[in-house]
Amino acid sequence: MLIQPTEPDWSTQLQFTDAAGCAAWLESIAVQPPAEAHQVVTAQIALAGSCQQSALERLRMLEVLHQGARFVHEELAGRYVGRALPLSSVEQAHWHSALALWQALSGAYTPLLRDSCAGEPALTAHAPLLALRSIEFAAGAIEEHHRAYREVPAALWQQLHAAYAFSERQGLAAAGVADPLVVAISARTPAAVYGRSLLAHLSNPYTMSPRQMSVMYRWTQLWEPLVAVSRSAAAPGMGAALAVDLTSGAPALPAGRVPPGESVRYLSLQQLGQALRRVLALLRQGEEPAALGLGEDLRQPGCERLLTLLYLQWCGSGTEAPPAVRDRDAEARATVGFEAVCRLLACEYAAAGAEPAPAAAADQAEHWFVAEAAAPGFVTVARGPECNERIQHHQLVAIRRRSAAHFQLAVAQWLRLEQDGGLSIGLRLLPGIAHLTRARPDGAVPAEHEPGAAILLPAAPEARTPATLVLAPNTFQAGRQLVLSSGSPRRVTMLRLLEHGADFERVVFEIAD
Repeated sequence: MLIQPTEPDWSTQLQFTDAAGCAAWLESIAVQPPAEAHQVVTAQIALAGSCQQSALERLRMLEVLHQGARFVHEELAGRYVGRALPLSSVEQAHWHSALALWQALSGAYTPLLRDSCAGEPALTAHAPLLALRSIEFAAGAIEEHHRAYREVPAALWQQLHAAYAFSERQGLAAAGVADPLVVAISARTPAAVYGRSLLAHLSNPYTMSPRQMSVMYRWTQLWEPLVAVSRSAAAPGMGAALAVDLTSGAPALPAGRVPPGESVRYLSLQQLGQALRRVLALLRQGEEPAALGLGEDLRQPGCERLLTLLYLQWCGSGTEAPPAVRDRDAEARATVGFEAVCRLLACEYAAAGAEPAPAAAADQAEHWFVAEAAAPGFVTVARGPECNERIQHHQLVAIRRRSAAHFQLAVAQWLRLEQDGGLSIGLRLLPGIAHLTRARPDGAVPAEHEPGAAILLPAAPEARTPATLVLAPNTFQAGRQLVLSSGSPRRVTMLRLLEHGADFERVVFEIAD
């Protein structure tokens, strides 16, 4: 039943006394703003976990609250997921609220789990569900770090590993649970939920767009029954060799990097690999993603590309999560965003005496550090907390290392906010020296149409890349002609879109005259 206090205070008083009253109360807060509703639900979860009702009734209330929290949680996540980094103070506050929900759930369920394993009669049958939830809540906090592109702290990995280790010691790791919140899987197990979280991190989420990450997490839940966790390593040739130390503060790693020991567990991905190969084969034969259970919202060829990348990460050679940037000896100057890059190049152009300098000066570029060249054409850089220019995936960047004579264009491939507040960035370098030009549609009256900035990149035969133009978004139209006004005016025809970035388009062209 609902409680009707004279002066309701959701932060200090439970607003219901049983599961039915909890469900009715949740309906009453549905009209509140997401941020406020999220705080209210989080507070009520903490209160329900410590109230005087019977253990079984507390579990029932918490399950109702957990289900209701999922909706308001996603509403709140829309306030920070997909935003450029670093987050604003308001966005960061929303993210901290999201973390507080997972912490409240974990704190409320943990006593019930302990009681169920200590012989509480009313909870004994629910011990597998409680063990699953304890793992799920730690995994939820890890996912929240992924969604905000933040480094996962060692303490969270320790919490996740400890929750799984406890389920193992109690003989619950392989116990099947009919989870009312995940009806697509007939029986979930604590081991499968644990494996799913390890798998999600192995997908290298820092390289993904929010949309890709959402699909990846959806798929990991769909395929979680295919991930096995065991004490023994897989035989050679039986799939990827991955291991995790339950006493560590680290995620799963290649087995060769984890010394054998009593606390080490191995991930078997053989069944998952077989399933993914079958699905990829059907996609290549023309099957639609929806018909294969991958989602009604997915289309080809993007679905196949993402699934192929995940297969390589999970069951192939893959790439490990980007390392933390520690070495900051090599200095660089950089700026972010198409418009800022164009202003920076204009400053360089002016410095050479070609034209008057624009108002924006080149010294406004930020001070970055080049950490390492991960592979030919790629570089890892670091920004200190004092750098506040916001950046997002697939955004244009101009960077000049101390030894270089010119700024070089690059695209942000991955982002991760480190625990010290610095931002690590993986850049894909665009070959060639960038030349600033101006472009206007052919036929436009010059007096009425101010030409827009454009960047010309020469052909790079070694990378099999033709000459391209980097333009403002929504400029490309196949067959459309532009007049370039740097030096002698030239008319060019846009042929195809080579790359669609967050704030630019990179276009292949040909000279029209």
